[in-house]
Amino acid sequence: MLRRRVEHDAIRWRAGERLHHVFEQRVDALVARGRGAHPAVDSGEGTLSYAELEAQANRLARFLRAQGIAPGDRVALLFDRSPLTYAALLAVSKAGAVQVPLDPAFPPERMAFILEDAGVSALLSTSTLRARLEALDTRTFLLDECAAAIGAESGSRLEAPAADMAALTAADADKDAEALSYIVYTSGSTGAPKGV
Repeated sequence: MLRRRVEHDAIRWRAGERLHHVFEQRVDALVARGRGAHPAVDSGEGTLSYAELEAQANRLARFLRAQGIAPGDRVALLFDRSPLTYAALLAVSKAGAVQVPLDPAFPPERMAFILEDAGVSALLSTSTLRARLEALDTRTFLLDECAAAIGAESGSRLEAPAADMAALTAADADKDAEALSYIVYTSGSTGAPKGV
């Protein structure tokens, strides 16, 4: 679904950068070349350009912050093959939170264990997976049902452009490099699932 190759330019990942910084570098490079409309996500549900995905992720990140999601909070992601998955991944990173991906095929007991074990503050999903969420006791945002509130947020970036990342001090880079980006759980086939 996420387009693999747009340009031959290499994007450099520097200490202290998170996923969204690298994505922003790509968006900035494409926009500078007049190619911001190039497809980033292409699925049966639609296509999102790099510029559209960037704006959508920024709006969702602002919405999450407005809902009290703070840097370091753990946010579970439960999606099927929706383009919203990519906006949610980027938005959680932009909000400084930690992604905890869940598979819709997981049994409810496993999802409940992961939510508790990871200390999840909120869960992002869509109404198509509502039945999978009924047994889970966590604050949930169904992004398709929150679309109006999310759409009312600004699509601008929450922080300095990715180009300014080069100005990070060594201390800032070390601190950010130690921050969690995501927690993925093992299968638990030999015992309880473990977050790594």
